[in-house]
Amino acid sequence: EAPEVGELLGEARRRLGLPVPTGVADVLDRARSKLVETRGFLEHAERVARRAREAVSQAELAHVNVREPLDRLQSIETALARKEYARVIELSSTLEREMMQSTAQQVGRTLAGVQAGVARARHEGSDTTVADNMLKQARTALEEGQPLEALQKATLAGGELERAELQLRIAEGSVEAMERKLAGAREAGVRSPEAEKELALARQSLSGHAFAEVLAHAIELSETLDLARDGFRRSREALDASDRQVKEAMEMGAEISDVVPRLQRARDAHQQGGYGEATRLAREAAEEARWSLERQYASHLTEARKLFETARVRGVPTGLEAVESALGDAENA
Repeated sequence: EAPEVGELLGEARRRLGLPVPTGVADVLDRARSKLVETRGFLEHAERVARRAREAVSQAELAHVNVREPLDRLQSIETALARKEYARVIELSSTLEREMMQSTAQQVGRTLAGVQAGVARARHEGSDTTVADNMLKQARTALEEGQPLEALQKATLAGGELERAELQLRIAEGSVEAMERKLAGAREAGVRSPEAEKELALARQSLSGHAFAEVLAHAIELSETLDLARDGFRRSREALDASDRQVKEAMEMGAEISDVVPRLQRARDAHQQGGYGEATRLAREAAEEARWSLERQYASHLTEARKLFETARVRGVPTGLEAVESALGDAENA
């Protein structure tokens, strides 16, 4: 293991056996120095080899191709087993330096890719403040010789960037869905000023990067359109019923001069999306038309009843029973 140390110890024993053992202490000191130097050389070789292994592992974690460095690392292990310490130190130092350079370059490329993504997202309107801060911390860590920490920060920056882009895409998709829903409602004849207002507010929130508000407006628009569709249906049904009632009153000659303007106001409110007002006006118009028709019926029945009573008072001889029966049926109806 240490031939020089063995020779020195042999010399010390020889001198110790002399009648006057002189210089033994000096020889032992030299042997001790050689032994310490040899052990220090071994420890240094082991430290350099360990750093080389760590550099290769670090490079592998940074997604560097380490197939050839692993073969070189095996050669270092073999040289260390053969106690070729000088060769171990030389090979390990070279491998460590190359691995550190490759790792730094790989992490640098990763940071450049994240930086490009941040620039693209910022151009598209995403909020990249957090991603920018993470990327700055990653560059600082790389400059300080901590590539894995830099890679971790870059990964966090990429995740934050993806989150920001996802929020933007969701907000944009929400606005597009709102536009489609509103267009479909318009095609079906449904009008909703409240929904129009929610769409305008959602577009404004999207421009201001207030993505949570965009989703809130989208939900509000959906609920508003559901209410508008329900109101549209009720208003349409009320208008149809009122039209039928007014038409019947007109055919019977009832007085509906006050009903027609009210019905027209109901139609105008329906066209403008005021379905609650349209429903109310249509129902009132139908009720007034019904009252006019009932008054018309009542006047005819009253006249018929007067004629019948006159005929009976004057003693009409025949047919009064049939008239009275018909008149009773009409009054019951």
